Amino acid sequence: MYYVDVFSDGGLRDVFDVPNPIGVAQTFPISDETFAAIQADSNFANWKLVDGELQHLPQVTPTVDQNKTKAEKLLGETDWVNQPDVVNPSVNPHLLNQADFILYRAALRSIAVNPQAGDLVWPEKPQEQWS
Repeated sequence: MYYVDVFSDGGLRDVFDVPNPIGVAQTFPISDETFAAIQADSNFANWKLVDGELQHLPQVTPTVDQNKTKAEKLLGETDWVNQPDVVNPSVNPHLLNQADFILYRAALRSIAVNPQAGDLVWPEKPQEQWS
């Protein structure tokens, strides 16, 4: 027997092989078949507890607008890279890998300007490197 921990909205948070492990307030039992299906799917976002039963939700392909919104959001999260003092070598600390962020942001901008529907390959955000 396996057990699931869910978020307040019913979304799947984690799967356990013991009921109520330390630090988890409440778990719900699931069958071995459901556990196998979750493992095969490998995307917890596709599962939700509804009326006490764990259900597999149909996978929804992101729309053009959803991909555009995501790209714009990710761009907004790195706007700080364009501040002059962030990359100014006379200011410590300063960002050493601005070029990596420029490439990352260019890839995001391409998606935001020419969005497409579907599961896209998103660029990987670079790790900040400071002086």
